[in-house]
Amino acid sequence: ANTQTSPFNPTPVSGCIPCQVEITSPQNGEEVSGAVTIVGTVRIPNFGFYFFEIKRPDESIWLTIQAGNEIVTAGQLGVWDTSRLTPGEYQFSLVVQDGTGQKLMPCIINLRVASAAEETPGP
Repeated sequence: ANTQTSPFNPTPVSGCIPCQVEITSPQNGEEVSGAVTIVGTVRIPNFGFYFFEIKRPDESIWLTIQAGNEIVTAGQLGVWDTSRLTPGEYQFSLVVQDGTGQKLMPCIINLRVASAAEETPGP
């Protein structure tokens, strides 16, 4: 058994509200690589827009990576390209803001980014 690395124990998902602000894929604690399709729901009263943020667990600054301005119900919210990231653990946040500028509590999941397989360049 590999005892060198500590097991990945993702903290529970926070701030997610089923059928309103939620990420259904990938799941909390999942390992991802390459282009990751983010599936979920953003459906709140007086909807404004939503955006994704990421950070390493030991960082305090969130990096905004993508945004959307349409209500989505159990559908694709965006595609997150992890290919340029350093492999390791990340927190992934879905933030929804309403039409008055009020931000809801972010829906945060914990993911592990794996190194993408090296692609051989074409001719």
